[in-house]
Amino acid sequence: MLFSFLFLLSVFQVVQAQELKGTVLDDEKKPIHGAYVKIESLDLVTATDSFGVFYFSNVRDGEFKVKATHIGYASQTKTVTIPSASDKAIVFTLKFSSTELSDIFLFGSSTKSNSNRITKEYLELAQAIDLKDIFLGEPSVTVGGGSANAQRLYLRGIEGSNLNITIDGAKQGRSLFQHRGNAGNLDAALLKQVEVSTGADATQGVGGLGGSIAFETVDAQDVVAPSNFIGGKVMVGLLGVSNGYNARAIFGAKLSRNLGIVVSAATDDQENYRTKSGLIPNTAVKNQNYFAKMSLLDYRHHNLRLSSTLNQGSGYYISGGAGSDMGIPSDTLATQYQVTSRSSYTLDYRFAPGYRWLSLKANAYYNHRNLDNEDSGIDVTSNNIGGTLKNELSVDCDKLKNNFTTGTA
Repeated sequence: MLFSFLFLLSVFQVVQAQELKGTVLDDEKKPIHGAYVKIESLDLVTATDSFGVFYFSNVRDGEFKVKATHIGYASQTKTVTIPSASDKAIVFTLKFSSTELSDIFLFGSSTKSNSNRITKEYLELAQAIDLKDIFLGEPSVTVGGGSANAQRLYLRGIEGSNLNITIDGAKQGRSLFQHRGNAGNLDAALLKQVEVSTGADATQGVGGLGGSIAFETVDAQDVVAPSNFIGGKVMVGLLGVSNGYNARAIFGAKLSRNLGIVVSAATDDQENYRTKSGLIPNTAVKNQNYFAKMSLLDYRHHNLRLSSTLNQGSGYYISGGAGSDMGIPSDTLATQYQVTSRSSYTLDYRFAPGYRWLSLKANAYYNHRNLDNEDSGIDVTSNNIGGTLKNELSVDCDKLKNNFTTGTA
């Protein structure tokens, strides 16, 4: 008895479940492909095929409104009754309808088309630690190399030794051996901004024809809150994959309204990387960064900055004819213990009294770089002294505004 009842119930449901089909045509009786057809009260939607045909299955009995729409055509709605409409196709005829869009206004400000600035706010949001983090959102810059002190920059595919790379005006980008001794071991937490210029610009100095990357470090006024005289932060991170840690501390003090000093120390200590298969040999590194800077800002239109940076990295690295790009380190590859250090001393002076013809910038720097390969006995040292002096002036002639830069580097 129960089986007979269930059988009759299923037959009743099948009888009650009908199908609905039809076509959608334009006013020239041509099929419209991709038109949307909706049974509104049932919230059933389908689309027409290449012949303008649509199909619904399992539609219950009743009276429904069916709507056909397509972009560029006026929609059409029909009332159908199931099951009387299920035995014949419904035909929708949509008329072409032009749609006028409202005006679109674009607003913007002029800027250098070949220059982009990476701000301190972006670096903090990205939690940048090394060069790869700094340029994560800059498509024109790629970073190669493994360990921090062997990383190198490429701007539009041009290697850093052919670019003008500066830190607070001190020219970088020259490697001692196999990309070591470059700007790779830079503490991202100390950066105020990074300006990337992809175009040929003689005002960027020697090497600027291939593009330039200018790193600018923070002042004490950037570290200390405006209402305070002293401030800073301490950051510590644990690295599980290498059983290591990194830590950095930055402190600033405002000695007067215009004068301030900031100091920083950072360390990165990692053991060999651990994987499911075991340890990857020769991946342990140890890096240190020390930084100090005195800033005299906005003193009668004068700005004076004195800064000193010391970076040091050590570890077992591959050293061979193929350079440092010899694949993943292994037990069979000979490694040598190497210590790389880079120290830089910079003086930066700017005077901008507000005159169109006077905006003076002067910079002097001294770099010392050393690579000590303790296993092979190779000790390489590079010293360079340089500076720039330039003045920017603007001349307005009616509707034309001209900017001129003169100087030497």
